[in-house]
Amino acid sequence: DILPFIKQMLANDPEMRILVTKELKLEPEELGFLLDKKPESKDVKAVFEAIEAETPIPEPVKKKAAKPSEPIAQPVEEPVKEQEKPAAEHKKNNQASLFDF
Repeated sequence: DILPFIKQMLANDPEMRILVTKELKLEPEELGFLLDKKPESKDVKAVFEAIEAETPIPEPVKKKAAKPSEPIAQPVEEPVKEQEKPAAEHKKNNQASLFDF
């Protein structure tokens, strides 16, 4: 249903061809079908050349060889100890008996 409209848009607008081809990751055969042209045609090749020109080729990054070295020393955090309360104060907080109420 929508295919004739897409074909018309791509036939009239070269920028739309580039945008649609990039977004949908079309192959030359697919773009050629939408333009009613062969995949080797000038228009199809121009679209893919424009896409290649826009997309910079990333340079290979040279990684340093991983050396078997000593493990990274990280400071060990000591657990924080709470101050112990005297036993006398601890007895005061015991549960009250029924007669205390």
